[in-house]
Amino acid sequence: MSKIIVNQIESSDGTTDVLNTLSAVSMAGAGMGQVLQVVTATLSDETTCSAHLSFTDIGLSVNITPSSSSNKILVLININTVCSGGDHGCQLLRDSTNIGGGDAEGIRSQSIIGNGNGSQFGQVLDTPSTTSQITYKVRGKADSGSDPLYINRSSSDSNGSTTHRCSSSITAMEIAS
Repeated sequence: MSKIIVNQIESSDGTTDVLNTLSAVSMAGAGMGQVLQVVTATLSDETTCSAHLSFTDIGLSVNITPSSSSNKILVLININTVCSGGDHGCQLLRDSTNIGGGDAEGIRSQSIIGNGNGSQFGQVLDTPSTTSQITYKVRGKADSGSDPLYINRSSSDSNGSTTHRCSSSITAMEIAS
């Protein structure tokens, strides 16, 4: 077996210590910030949340098991919503704990997204502090009168070329800390 041992490699113009530059690059990618695993789920079915003032599972979830309790989980969601009444929201849960919502004030609902029709995006960098399996899931609710919250469809859902069906997704990535 051949072996080359050097303590310095310089660029041709003598201005860069190539060996130390390569060492710094390899150390930067060797630990913190590295994506260790990615899990994703897509919901292409249409779903209706008709229970007003109560959050309901929409059928979108992922399971992930962190390899270290110090690692973080980056959760990205894209939910396609329509509510004719306007007021609605979606929560992101880690197991049974609501995460990523706004500050609690009065009786307002803590939601990661809400009150907008169409594609809505949310993200949370979570610190679950566990090596046990975690389930991240999305729940939705409508807040206005009798108008339900529709996921992945229009409110009329008529069979026409100007009516669209969409999909929603959730992705969880383990990030080394």
